[in-house]
Amino acid sequence: MANNLQLEFHLPAAPARVMDMLLDEQQLRRWTGEAAVIDRREGGKISLLEGWITGEIKKLGDTELVYTWRTKGWTDEMAGSEVKYKLVKDNEGTKVFLDHNNLPNQEEMDEHADYWEDQFFGLMEEYLWATMKK
Repeated sequence: MANNLQLEFHLPAAPARVMDMLLDEQQLRRWTGEAAVIDRREGGKISLLEGWITGEIKKLGDTELVYTWRTKGWTDEMAGSEVKYKLVKDNEGTKVFLDHNNLPNQEEMDEHADYWEDQFFGLMEEYLWATMKK
């Protein structure tokens, strides 16, 4: 059985702003509170959450981003996974379609679903609302 997540989020910002928040090291630090290193090109390396997550950018476009994902907590026997973002403009901001594929097991899938909801897109949304011009 494949351990794949398919999630959808809505953010109150244009797709270009959301993509920048996903790829800009300083912005990532502001809204996650954690250091990130991103070589912003296809084939570029990424390191998120103070190095807990590492990967490589496979596809980079205005509304699409794909990178490999591996946590320090995974054993060598566990294959890496892949994260795909698709950003779609709507009247109220951006719909984010997230596919996180090839997670090692059900436990990791459940933990990552919670992470994406609360610690990633939840924090991003809070930051956007807090910084919107009145």
